[in-house]
Amino acid sequence: MASKSLSKSYMLVDKTEDLAGALWEVGSDPLIAVDCKGLRMGTGRSGELTAINVATANKVFIFDVLELGKSVFDDGLRKILEDKSKEKLMFDCRRNADNLFHQQKVKIAGILDLQLLEVMYRQSGRALKTEAASRRSTKTQEVQHLKGFLRCTQEYVKDKAMIESLLGSKKQVVDDNDSWKRRPLSKNMKNCCYLDTMTLFALYTKLNGGGRNHSRLLVASERYANTFRCLSERTYGDFEAHSLLPLDIIPEPGDSFEFSTGSTKCARCRRRFSDEEFPETQLSNEQQYCSVCTVADQSFMFVNNTTKCERALSKLRRHKLLAVDCKGFKLWHGRSGDLTIITIATPKKVYIFDVQQLGQRVFDSGLRDILEDKTKEKLMFDCRRDADNLLHQQKVQLAGILDLQLLDVMNRNSRASESDEEEESRRSARVDDVQLLNGILRCIEVYVKDEAMIESKKRCQIQIIGDSHAWKTRPLSENLKKYCCVDTAALFILYKKLKSSEENHSRLLVASERYADTFRCWPEKAYGVFQAHPYLPLDVIPGTSDSFEFPFASTKCQGCLRLFPAEEFPKSQLRHKHRYCRVCTKAKDYQSPKKQSK
Repeated sequence: MASKSLSKSYMLVDKTEDLAGALWEVGSDPLIAVDCKGLRMGTGRSGELTAINVATANKVFIFDVLELGKSVFDDGLRKILEDKSKEKLMFDCRRNADNLFHQQKVKIAGILDLQLLEVMYRQSGRALKTEAASRRSTKTQEVQHLKGFLRCTQEYVKDKAMIESLLGSKKQVVDDNDSWKRRPLSKNMKNCCYLDTMTLFALYTKLNGGGRNHSRLLVASERYANTFRCLSERTYGDFEAHSLLPLDIIPEPGDSFEFSTGSTKCARCRRRFSDEEFPETQLSNEQQYCSVCTVADQSFMFVNNTTKCERALSKLRRHKLLAVDCKGFKLWHGRSGDLTIITIATPKKVYIFDVQQLGQRVFDSGLRDILEDKTKEKLMFDCRRDADNLLHQQKVQLAGILDLQLLDVMNRNSRASESDEEEESRRSARVDDVQLLNGILRCIEVYVKDEAMIESKKRCQIQIIGDSHAWKTRPLSENLKKYCCVDTAALFILYKKLKSSEENHSRLLVASERYADTFRCWPEKAYGVFQAHPYLPLDVIPGTSDSFEFPFASTKCQGCLRLFPAEEFPKSQLRHKHRYCRVCTKAKDYQSPKKQSK
């Protein structure tokens, strides 16, 4: 949208003399769009409201709350916002309603929440199934995921210029935390206000469906607004920050729009439901969680803003064992790849950090300290490229690694029958000692044997192969979020299956550190046959002695550029100075399945 036409489409109301005229224009329209801006507005009542945008179908009015103060509400805006006959388009009204009520004494009414309308739109497109008679608590599969504002705009409005403008304006806001407090408001901030409110009209037109859900939506939106503002105290925990639709918000089609009454409180969301919402075992223990909170507890947090980042880091600091995995564009190239996602999991919760959205500050705000803390052990699988990228792009020296690819090798070695007597021969002749590495999918198949996990991983791999930019596309798809969860959850299960003695634990820590160093310690990274092979590098896993020492090394391999004892190389190579260790010799002959099929 051109800035010239845009400048005629909004009005910044930051002076008392402009207030009456703006309120008259807003008050004369039966359908308006409302959106609140400020600092930490994602926390609702604890945020600082600095601007409220109210739009008619033709014009956006940006009321500068920071400049006008309470007078903007006392002089007429409160009356408009509380008027039930004046309908207000909003998107996820919960936090805005919470802030307006507890800070500004405004109980906003007449809401048409488009996040809920999108859920109703999806439901109307599905064939109704005969519902099996069962206890409510067993129907966790009926818990529905909510879609965000940007994703809904991309799916339903499909206006390329509008979407690009939304992305551009929001990126600047994310990059500047205090932008909504700075005065005068920048052109970009005004542009953001305009786009966010006018897009609501476009979404409503696409989703409204002739108004057949209008009455249900009014009832649902009122209940949605009350989910936070009716709480005497907010917790700001995972059970308020999840992306799941709360229960008993959208009424069933019919004349009454009634909900089943209940007196039993969920211990997490603190809403009341009938007893059948909870498993009988929970009722007997008086620790009952509704199906949404149960799913949220088992689920993940997608960390893409400062508020969520602080909350996630606070949770991670309490744990001594974590699982870590990096995703991105061409990340198999290590330092030359583009890291966009880093997933860190505890045994019960997965935190997916959107590095592409958060930028360097996610590491500066505490993630670097966690990743570099040797006392916090990190389960990983083939840590080499992730460690290389983190060091050279993010200045993170990953430490405390327990690499499960190596633990699989150690486990296989311990089960292999040992020869009665080791053959005395030069190291360079022992080519059969070179070991093949298993991939994570193979390890899941061998040790975990979870068919659902295996199928989920295979489906996501197909999606990534078909779309090389999948990890850079925003919003990140639900399938890829599940993929992040599967990869990290599998690490805990694998570790439980493979770990044995405390001695092996110490060996694995030493081996994993050397494994991480195989790529990240190079002054320059090469991407050839000597890096892409499926063989275990030599002298990474120490022997079983107490010292965990490796033989003295002073001769460099021309392939992997690592130092080894001279006897690692045939005498003929030592004379000609073209030296290749046993692994690199095998790597030169290695052919990928793709090459073999040609």
